[in-house]
Amino acid sequence: MKISPTAVNEILSTRYPTPEELELFPFGGLLRRLWDRNEGDNADYREHGPKVLESMNKLLSNNPNDLLQGPIDDADESLLMDTKLEVERIFGRFSSSTRALFRVAALYHDIGKYIIKERHPTIGWYTIEYSESEDKNDLRALLGGREDYLQLLMIMIRDHDEFGVLATGEASYPILLRAANSLGNQVDLQKQIISAIMWLNIADIAGTPRLTIIPADIRKVIEDWKWMLNAIDVCHNDKSKRLDDYVIREASNEDLVEERITRLLREASRGIRRRDEELRKNRTAEDVKTLVRTAIRTVYPTDIPRREFASQLTHICKLDYAKRFFASLVEYYEGEPAPGEKRNLPKWAVNGFVKNEDLIYATLAILRRLSSTYTSMTRSDVDHPGSLIGVEMKDLTPFNASEKTAQIIELLYKSHYPGLSWMMSDCLAWYF
Repeated sequence: MKISPTAVNEILSTRYPTPEELELFPFGGLLRRLWDRNEGDNADYREHGPKVLESMNKLLSNNPNDLLQGPIDDADESLLMDTKLEVERIFGRFSSSTRALFRVAALYHDIGKYIIKERHPTIGWYTIEYSESEDKNDLRALLGGREDYLQLLMIMIRDHDEFGVLATGEASYPILLRAANSLGNQVDLQKQIISAIMWLNIADIAGTPRLTIIPADIRKVIEDWKWMLNAIDVCHNDKSKRLDDYVIREASNEDLVEERITRLLREASRGIRRRDEELRKNRTAEDVKTLVRTAIRTVYPTDIPRREFASQLTHICKLDYAKRFFASLVEYYEGEPAPGEKRNLPKWAVNGFVKNEDLIYATLAILRRLSSTYTSMTRSDVDHPGSLIGVEMKDLTPFNASEKTAQIIELLYKSHYPGLSWMMSDCLAWYF
């Protein structure tokens, strides 16, 4: 090994390594390539990488609330401290090896971006998991020689964004099942995995460039983590319940599907002037959820079709890069930009601001087409909850080709069904 575990700990506990130091780490050549690839879709990494490590060190400190910015009310005063104490309890205690695990994960979680930003967690996992070099042994040494922590690190790299896409509405709770079951069905291991990726994801979100992290952002992640921990406990205490079946069926509850669509709309509106005011700043999440519920019950006025839609959408446990497309939809529906306002799309609704109800109906039409198209892949019955799938949406918003995105959305706006057909030609599905 080119660098000792002690030296690694001294560096990572205080700062991000220099480019020269990165080359001394396991897989150092890839870490250096990641740092040097500071262009295109990876242009923010030199800010993001160090900020994630800094955020992780705050989470591991005696004052994890230092991570939060802006005013903190009494209800959130102990939010991160209580969460940290529970994570420590789940791990038994935060030994030096446990702290090393989280710091190393903060450094390596984005290593897949050395090739490309899109789908980088999968790239990073395959790159390290199937490496035959001594680097993998050296990585284990950084974790106190613990094979269980090396396996956990691999899961953290592969699944580090799952709580993030839950928070944006791009995912449903069953997305967590792959991670939870990765090392078997022992309840303690399942809780450690879910807690590890949650804790890393908070640091990852806090490391987002130009994002001021507030308690509400963290609260969603923690609530989702608690939901999954409760599901694990329920199935552990009642042996007649299988975790996969239970999570899929519970997540298909109409209320949770309404919550998912609400999150998607609010996150897609973030930073888009008037819609941000109407769906985020001047309305609570519950207010928007009421609008979503009303729209769903208008589209599906009877129970059975509504429950079928809820189930079908839940089985699409990941709408990959959906937020980019829905943010473009919101931008188009804003109408003409204000003087000096920067837009990503070259077109907009020519009749001006499109009311919220129409935006919600358009969103439901898209989700309805996605879920109905792939019903045969997700079909469930009494004895089987059905298969989970992901739907790839990144090709709807290609970099340096905003005209394509604008054309699809314009067709959706002007001529609904042809627009949906064009959209679906670029939305491929895979079994998750």
